[in-house]
Parts: sequence; structure tokens; C-alpha cells
Amino acid sequence: MSQTILFTYFEFDTLRNKWFAFQNMGLGVDKYGLPEQMEWLRVMGSGSGNGFSIWPNWGGYALLAAFPDERTAKAALDSGLWKAYTEHSASAKTFFLRPLASHGLWDGVEPFRTSGSYDRELETAVLTRARVKNKHVPAFWKRVHNVAESIHEYPERLFSVGVGEIPLIQQVTLSHWTSGKAMEDYAYKSKYHGAVVGMARKKGWFSEELFCRFSVLDTMTVV
Repeated sequence: MSQTILFTYFEFDTLRNKWFAFQNMGLGVDKYGLPEQMEWLRVMGSGSGNGFSIWPNWGGYALLAAFPDERTAKAALDSGLWKAYTEHSASAKTFFLRPLASHGLWDGVEPFRTSGSYDRELETAVLTRARVKNKHVPAFWKRVHNVAESIHEYPERLFSVGVGEIPLIQQVTLSHWTSGKAMEDYAYKSKYHGAVVGMARKKGWFSEELFCRFSVLDTMTVV
């Protein structure tokens, strides 16, 4: 069975609107009206800068959800939840994604149903998620800055952001690339990225990891 993933990154500017987003991290979002046929939902905050920082970004939040197909995912933008976030936000960047290849778990389950074949010549998005062990949090964050900055050396990167459910410990990244090949060049040839990935595995930094490649069905930007 196929699946479409909806990811929207919202930016909030005024204090009132930032408070709207921040309080929803703890109080839940059911009250706004959840999209029909939604399979699961994650509400996430971000770090400062491009999201990869120990300092929170009080103006950056993301909604990540799964739907049975592209039609129901796009219909979610008319739900009470997405409308509430959009109305309070200064901008919103939305991706509609089809999972192609995935490995790893998220809170003990496999969240993505993959379908289709991965073509490294086509536009690609990648999501990574890791739960950092408490004792390795300092080592992880000591090295993540250089990794985050190095991604800007790749003009084929169209978008990237770091978000998470719990600050410092549960980290998620989403990146959008002109092709799978460009993404692989960064993932496997970047000096900083490769070194940190190798160290994380050698030292056992993570108690849980997940990696998923997607085809990009559509993108939308509201400013």
C-alpha cells in the first residue's frame, strides 16, 4: 500500500504567533481539527540558524504527517490544524513526498511504507531521525555545527532544516536536493558529514536511527 508524507515547516514572527506554536508542543493540537485519514502526526520545534543548534528557534516549527495517498495529503492543508498554523505563520514551506527506501525505526516502529524505485538522477528528499543517548549528547552537539554548515557548500541543496520532538535528544533533518546523486555526494563525500556518521556508529551515539529517501511529488510555499 502506498503512502504520502506531508511535511510543512512554518516560520512565525510576532511574539503572539510564536507563543501559539510553542504552547502546542505541550498541549496538543487535536483541538484545531485533525486531517481526515491521517495515519500519524509529529509536531516538532527547531534550533536556531538552519535548525542545527543547541539554542532553540522560537519561530520555527514543523508538522510531519502520513496519509494513504497524495489526494488525502493535499486535502490536509484545508484541515483546521494546518489552517491554524498557516494563519499564524509568516511563511510555510510544504513538501508532498513518496517514501522510496527506508531503514530504521521511530519510537520502535517503522513509520514509512515504501513504494516505487529510487532513481538517483531525479529530485530527491531525505529524512533522518536519531535519538541521541544522554551520555553522548555533548559529543554529538560538539560536532554537528560543522556538518550543518558544510551543507551550504552544495548548490544542489534546495532546502534543509533541522527539527525535533525533544530538544538535544531527538533530532530530525529534512533536506531537498536536485537529484539523488547530489544528495549522495554530500552524504558520502562531505568531509564533516562522513566523519561524524562514522564516529556516531563507532561510539554508539544513538539508541535509535532512521533514514528514508523520498521522491518529491510536489512543493508549495506560502509567504
